[in-house]
Amino acid sequence: MVKSLFYKVTIAKWQQLPTVLRNFVIRALLLLVFWYIGYGYIIMPNGRLDNWLTKETAKATSYCLNNGYKTGFTTVPQRFFDDDKLGGLHTMQYIYYNNQPVIFIFRGCNALSLYFLYVGFLLC
Repeated sequence: MVKSLFYKVTIAKWQQLPTVLRNFVIRALLLLVFWYIGYGYIIMPNGRLDNWLTKETAKATSYCLNNGYKTGFTTVPQRFFDDDKLGGLHTMQYIYYNNQPVIFIFRGCNALSLYFLYVGFLLC
């Protein structure tokens, strides 16, 4: 009884929303499901896109720091490690300042999800 009342109220509230807003929410949810399935089962296990983006993020960070802060930041060539829990071979990037590691970028921190989120909202 309570559940059916809850569903009736929810559907009534949903139908009161403007059509544009309902379409946006539906598109956003579909895009979210597509992203989690596509990333979790195709992109992440492959690792190529994450590894490339990690390397490019480190290069761009080093460039911005050298030109906007101080000179002396360098990126160290890719370091790989093998982790069965994460699906195999992965890239890490270190940014050094005066031969001291100051920034570490792991493939999960390369902003790929943020880029997808931004483009997704533009498309919705």
